[in-house]
Amino acid sequence: MEKLKIARRNRKGNLTRALKELQFLIDGDATATEIEVGITKAKSRFDQVEKCHEELVELITEEEDFAKEQDWMTDTQDEFLKEMIRIKKLLTSTGTECPVEIASSV
Repeated sequence: MEKLKIARRNRKGNLTRALKELQFLIDGDATATEIEVGITKAKSRFDQVEKCHEELVELITEEEDFAKEQDWMTDTQDEFLKEMIRIKKLLTSTGTECPVEIASSV
């Protein structure tokens, strides 16, 4: 179970880096295609975190431990959605159409 926690943590780090990369793309006036690739990458990274989390919680037998891990995932999901919504608003405010649906993976 400890290996899954480490894997999940590492995948969350990958998600954080993908979101930062997406912000750099937007700040650097990237093309809509480049932004679309960045959004798709971030969504894929979130899906990886979610998959690893599901594998982890399947092994948990104690209710208290399960609740703790579910809270961790809820916080991670909230952070991801807030960032994706912020990015969509940023794109909209600059007159750039969001090239993909940002919350379709959640």
